[in-house]
Amino acid sequence: YDRDVIVRFAVYLKPYRTRVIAAVIAVIAFSLANLSIPILVKLAIDGAIAGSGDRNLLTVIGIALGIAALAHWVSGFFQEALVERVAQPVINDIRNAMFGHMQKVGLAFTDRTPIGRVMSRMFGDDGAWRRETLPTHRRGPGRQGARRV
Repeated sequence: YDRDVIVRFAVYLKPYRTRVIAAVIAVIAFSLANLSIPILVKLAIDGAIAGSGDRNLLTVIGIALGIAALAHWVSGFFQEALVERVAQPVINDIRNAMFGHMQKVGLAFTDRTPIGRVMSRMFGDDGAWRRETLPTHRRGPGRQGARRV
């Protein structure tokens, strides 16, 4: 964790504040739904099956488990969609800022530094950011390069 990096990065998130808040809420909802499933299974096994053998309790827990699974699916969908809606424009803004900065540096910099190394670093950092932020399991076969920016 580097506070300076977070502060510099927050500048790029600021124009998308509403999207970021919605994405954070979706991530929290997904995490809570994900955590509720094993807890409900534990309650079903320990309380309704092994404990009292109460069929009514087992039915209630089964319904709650179905609702939790549905909430898990819905929140997972919104989590992916909202995180992607934040990540794509932010990545684009960062890339535009990098290229804008490269246009402003003096010729002495390009004389001293092999331009291939700079471009490789820029695209490498961009690719690392994409891998860390964008959902990947929704990409089907043959869609690995189908992302828009």
